[in-house]
Amino acid sequence: MISEGWLSVLAILSVLGAAFHQALLFVFAVIGLLIGAASWVWQRACFAGVAYRRVLGQRRAFFGEEVDLVLEVTNRKLLPLPWLEVEDEVPEALEFLDADLTSSYKPRRRTLVHLCSPRWYERIRRRYRVRCTHRGLWEFGPATLRAGDLFGFSTQVQDLRAVDRLVVYPRIVPLERLGLDAHGPFGDLLAPRMLWEDPAYLAGVRPYEAGDSLRRIHWKASARLQRLHVKIFEPTTHPRLAVFLDMHTLRGHAWWAGYDPMLVELAIIAAASVAAWCAEHKLPVGLYVNGPRFRGAGMPTIAVPPSDHPQQLQAVLEALATVAPVATTPLEELLAAETPALPWGTSVLAITAVPEPEAVWALRAARRAGRSAGLVVIGSNAATVAADDLPVFAVRGEEAWREVSRVALA
Repeated sequence: MISEGWLSVLAILSVLGAAFHQALLFVFAVIGLLIGAASWVWQRACFAGVAYRRVLGQRRAFFGEEVDLVLEVTNRKLLPLPWLEVEDEVPEALEFLDADLTSSYKPRRRTLVHLCSPRWYERIRRRYRVRCTHRGLWEFGPATLRAGDLFGFSTQVQDLRAVDRLVVYPRIVPLERLGLDAHGPFGDLLAPRMLWEDPAYLAGVRPYEAGDSLRRIHWKASARLQRLHVKIFEPTTHPRLAVFLDMHTLRGHAWWAGYDPMLVELAIIAAASVAAWCAEHKLPVGLYVNGPRFRGAGMPTIAVPPSDHPQQLQAVLEALATVAPVATTPLEELLAAETPALPWGTSVLAITAVPEPEAVWALRAARRAGRSAGLVVIGSNAATVAADDLPVFAVRGEEAWREVSRVALA
């Protein structure tokens, strides 16, 4: 690096060379002075007017989709840059099809190096293709810029802390075989036009008949009419499905003991596929997870109530994309807390790799309360669930969740 002190020394040498008629000393000092001055100017002004921009082709992507990543360097001044090196941090989990990445000292991060020589008032773009091979919330950046003079005497460094985020939705596969009977307890799932009675809207009363539930007896009307009468409710045509996803994957271990990544991903695939199927069939769907969002607002669980809003599937998929593989509360506690507040006619579907007896009991309690409820067990080695009145389904093949072409519930 040429400092101001060295420039002063070279200036003195040039004066001495001229005063004593030493041509060689004078020429050497003048050349050194010119090089030093040029280096000093580049050193002070190399990043002036230089802008770096990172552009993602989209902010949300599906599993397996390819996204454009454009790196843009603009030099908005007359002074060119002999060389400019950009080191941009990128996620290791995603696949870069046409870029050579270098290692990074940060875990699960790689470095994308971009070397260029922007001339005066020039803009340089580099385009890369990124394949989304893992669901999640991925950050691109921060970046480090390095630039120097033509002679290599000085190098300047600038850190850019801005980051860009990409949400990759979990993989969605067709549910070719649900194994649900349209006339059974999950008839509301497969027949969205089926009618329910909404206990919030009383339509009238009728005389009691054998087989009527005692909970439907209208005691005031029965006392007034001197005969047992039962309530008649208004029908509703709004079936819903609430998916309860369990992030606990290791039986007999606390949350801090770790998790099985393959079981987590397969469970999320199953939940996303069920939600997509519901959206395709115009069935309102909601999601409840006993785990937090990655980089969330500190909430220990995720709750996306059932809705028929056009953006509901996007909200569910984004929650599944950003969920952290940590169980903050047992599944049975999540069921007990959220199920009573669900609208009437909402079916409950729990997805878990560790079917604890308490969770099975909570689902049975939901059925006794008049809701349709079922259990999906994830994993080839999951324990067998003995539930006489509770539909239980199994999703296998966690070892090849990336290549799975369909999810079969058997």
